[in-house]
Amino acid sequence: MTRTERQENIVYLIIIGVVLIIPVMVSIYQDAVRAIDFSWMEIWKVWLRFLPFILLFAIHNWLLMPLFLRGKHGLYYSLTALLVLLFTAYLFFRPKPELDDRPVSEWQMTPPPALDDKQEWPEPDVFSRPAPDAFRRPEPPVRDKRPLGPLSPGVLLFLLGLSVLGGNWAIKSYFLSVERRQQLEQLEKDNLDFQLAYLRYQINPHFFMNTLNNIHALVDIDPEKAKESIVELSKLMRYILYEGSKPTIPLDKETAFLRQYISLMRMRYSDSVVIDVELPDSVPGAEVPPLVFVSFVENAFKHGISYERDSYIRVSMTVENGRLIFKCSNSRHESTAHDEGGVGMENVRRRLELLYGDRFVMNVEQRPDHYDILLIIPIDTDL
Repeated sequence: MTRTERQENIVYLIIIGVVLIIPVMVSIYQDAVRAIDFSWMEIWKVWLRFLPFILLFAIHNWLLMPLFLRGKHGLYYSLTALLVLLFTAYLFFRPKPELDDRPVSEWQMTPPPALDDKQEWPEPDVFSRPAPDAFRRPEPPVRDKRPLGPLSPGVLLFLLGLSVLGGNWAIKSYFLSVERRQQLEQLEKDNLDFQLAYLRYQINPHFFMNTLNNIHALVDIDPEKAKESIVELSKLMRYILYEGSKPTIPLDKETAFLRQYISLMRMRYSDSVVIDVELPDSVPGAEVPPLVFVSFVENAFKHGISYERDSYIRVSMTVENGRLIFKCSNSRHESTAHDEGGVGMENVRRRLELLYGDRFVMNVEQRPDHYDILLIIPIDTDL
């Protein structure tokens, strides 16, 4: 049984409980205010009158509605029509109370019992309960007071039965819509997680291929640096394996990862390449999606460095007013400009759209001599 089904059954139990407790409350009120004795027998009689409506609801809710939900609409409508027909037959052909055929004058004008010479009428007491049976006016016998026409009790009870079925249908439809909305939200969440995982797995191989190419270049140029690069790469791989699969991670871990990656990339280039990095030391409570910023930095190293011309890479990150502002700029050269951005940038943009919708800013400025990226995302901090 699902959560919405339990909630639906609780609503039904509350409604039935209210219906059954009303006669008890009315009887208590009459006993306290109108001096009519509380009687469980009378309450039981009222409950028996409610029983056909409760059975009508139970059959429709637990036997017929499942047929409709399973797509057996024809069978549902046929059995529901039969149920309504049987209920109508019960209302109009059920046993009726016996009628008293005496004229009205015979029971309205019945004289009080005769008194002998020694009996006296009791003193009236308006604050006492009714007089003893010997001095009480006889109650009128049960008579059939059902009006004829469209508003007869049978018609009203029939309409009440239809209201029970309609109310059951309305409540069932409401909880079904709630359950379907929850299923749709869960499906969208699962689809979102799948797309994010797919995009992450696309970014990771791209990242490793570029890094391994850099290490391969160092093997012939500087074997010692190549060994250091392998150690740094192992740290980066550990981070990607254990942190990269999480929805968000602390910003401090992501900035530490960026520093390690940039340190690894510095080993390949000479001092002629200007690499400026400004990252916050600590931002308590800030959470960001992993492996987003490194894609921009990786792209800058791939397309912004030339061994023949002066090159630069500038990376900065600041947190202010609930926003994280990330900037990455690099020099641009004709030899690498033709494929700048590529699949990696498109994956990052798609990932940001899935995570933030329209709540992020990603501006890319391309000019003949430089390439700038500005990324602004919302962020919560403890500051």
